[in-house]
Amino acid sequence: MKNFLKTTISALFIIAIVGIVYLMHISNNFNPENYKKISDIPTPSGYVRVTAEKGSFGNYLRNLPLKPKDSKIKLYKGEEASLQFLGYAVVDMPLFSNDEQCADVCMRLWAEYLYSKGLYNKISFTNVNGKKMTYQGGNSRNAFKKYMRNVFAYCNTNSLHRYIKKKSLADLEIGDIFVYPWTQYGYGHAVMVADIAKNEDGEMAVLCVEGNTPARDIHVIRNPFPFRDAWSFIDKEDTNIFISCFHFSNNDIREF
Repeated sequence: MKNFLKTTISALFIIAIVGIVYLMHISNNFNPENYKKISDIPTPSGYVRVTAEKGSFGNYLRNLPLKPKDSKIKLYKGEEASLQFLGYAVVDMPLFSNDEQCADVCMRLWAEYLYSKGLYNKISFTNVNGKKMTYQGGNSRNAFKKYMRNVFAYCNTNSLHRYIKKKSLADLEIGDIFVYPWTQYGYGHAVMVADIAKNEDGEMAVLCVEGNTPARDIHVIRNPFPFRDAWSFIDKEDTNIFISCFHFSNNDIREF
């Protein structure tokens, strides 16, 4: 019995060491091929990107620029973030404030798209109290930044989950959001679908971007086990959806 326990403990210790070494390896492997934008990241074998029309939000997300190879995820104040192994590549878009976290990044990307198209009057979000917050600053970049900082302060995962349109997994599109709200049991989280690819059987792979708490660089999420790349595989019949280490239900999909 003692020998069995010793063997078991030794095996678990070796597994733990291998796991730590593995995580350290992939955490130092950001944007390994120095891709310039999200659309440069290759799809899984047998998968082809779905169509995203020129000028669409999906096309905007696909063309988000990436920081160079080996760029780490940094906190808003400049320190390296924890849990680096959960990131695959860093989006080259400076944050506006230390309040720009997961839900805020989703709202920021949608607002940036509308701003880039000159659709200023369509930039609007609903805060946690159900009040509309509509942008009125036109093409002023300073006004836009000030508005978004107010949005970050008064909107969150709860307001996204409650006030934007619910979506089915079967109809998932680029730009949709997986979001679960904050509860008494812990914090909520939100990630945005930045790309989708499908194979001949209609099976789907998604590439997502996120922010997190404390505020850190927007980044492409890594699927650490076992693929080590940016794509997560989803079945349209799934009721439980895992994006990296995050767990969503099929009732947690929303669209702007």
